Amino acid sequence: ICYISDIGKLKDHFPEWQITRSLRDTLAEIVVAEQAQYANV
Repeated sequence: ICYISDIGKLKDHFPEWQITRSLRDTLAEIVVAEQAQYANV
């Protein structure tokens, strides 16, 4: 997991790119995936 606080340079190189998920949503998705993985152990 990589969190970048200054996305200015990224936006310069990829002007059409935009954030589509909040940090909260991203972390929730990670938790759900980990729970599913451990449920199958």
